[in-house]
Amino acid sequence: LWFTLRQYPDLWVTQHRRAGLWKHLADGILAGAAVTAGVLYRTEHPLAAAWFVAVAVAIVVAFAIIEPATTRAAGRQLGDI
Repeated sequence: LWFTLRQYPDLWVTQHRRAGLWKHLADGILAGAAVTAGVLYRTEHPLAAAWFVAVAVAIVVAFAIIEPATTRAAGRQLGDI
């Protein structure tokens, strides 16, 4: 998306909407898989289970908070959003 924003700013909104759905779907699946792995490993490997849950939380924070904030900042910097 950054390349599109820099090279083809008129196409950025369309590309962002199209990619956004797939990014959020992939992030949700990955976070769900990490939580599932954490639940499955909780009795045999509690440290690994905690790590999987922490990764899931980091994924959710990244796509729910960090990604939208950096997208808005990039758009303001280039004056396109």
